[in-house]
Parts: sequence; C-alpha cells; structure tokens
Amino acid sequence: MGQIDHAVVQQPVQGESTSGDACLVLESPDQVLVAVIDGLGHGKDAHEAAQAALACIRANENCPLDTLLTCCHEALRHTRGAVIAVSRIDRQQHRLVHAGIGNIETRIIGAQRNYHPVSINGIAGHNLRKIRCETFPFEPGDLLVMHSDGISDRFDLSARSRERDLQLLASQLVHAHGRHHDDQLLLILRETP
Repeated sequence: MGQIDHAVVQQPVQGESTSGDACLVLESPDQVLVAVIDGLGHGKDAHEAAQAALACIRANENCPLDTLLTCCHEALRHTRGAVIAVSRIDRQQHRLVHAGIGNIETRIIGAQRNYHPVSINGIAGHNLRKIRCETFPFEPGDLLVMHSDGISDRFDLSARSRERDLQLLASQLVHAHGRHHDDQLLLILRETP
C-alpha cells in the first residue's frame, strides 16, 4: 500500500476568528476515514456544532457509516446542527464507502471515470431521513475531493488533476471558487501508488 497524502484549505468567513467548518482524516493500516462538517451558519455556534460532530466521529470511528451519522445526529441535538459527509477508504479492497447528510460536496476523480456520491437532505441534530451508503472504486492515485458550501461546486477536475500537488490544487480551487460570505473548507486526499 502507498502513502496517504491530503491537503486542506480552511478559513472562516470575513469578520470571524473561528470557523464552523471542520474536517478529520483518521488513518489506520487498512483504511482511512475522512469527514467534512459544516456547522450551520458561522461563528461560535457553528464552530461548537462542528466540534461536537468531530468528537462524535472520533469516538465512533469504527462504526458503519450510517450508524456513525446517526450518532452524530443524536450528539448534535443540543446544537445549531451541521451537515456532514463521511467516506471510508478500504485500502486493500480499493473501494470507498460514502454517506452524508446535507450539502457537503464529494467527488472521486479516477483515471478512467469520475464519481459524485450523493448525500441525503437533512441537518444532523434536527432532521434526519434514512441514511444511504454508496460504494465506489478508489484506486491508488485517485483523488477524493470534499468541500463545504463555502466553495462553489462549479469546477471540473480531469484525470490529469490526479498527478498535481495537492496543496497547490486545493489552494487554487479555493481561490477561484471560494465564497467570501461563508466559512470555507476544501479537503483533497490521495493514496500515492
């Protein structure tokens, strides 16, 4: 197995010192769990919701993704709520399982084909429908791109993007597609072949 590399660009909305967006990459020898969270709104209350979701994910990282998101929903009931997407990469089987609540954008950029996992509508902590888990191929060299709605989803990435420097690519995407009226977070992950 190769090395897992990832890049994150995160910044709060102008005028705030803390961000309501958060992410997490938990790596073990056989798998990687990736989460992106966007606490509703911005500022202190959004930050607290995102941090509560992070703590819940860390405490339940080995649960199936639908169970993990249900736990987050319960843990966020006392907060403003958040939208959350989680992906688990099985490094031996070369596959990725994804589940999400709300409008976190997720893309898989492969050598031959791109995939766009879909999250269910809802807000963790407030309203939750039946969670759907989807499975996709994820080969060494493929990119996993996840971002909050502080980044416009109106960009295209080609298979050639798989070979670019991750931090440079993430910075360029946020610079070109960031929305300055919201917290911004973009994460890109790749297993180097």
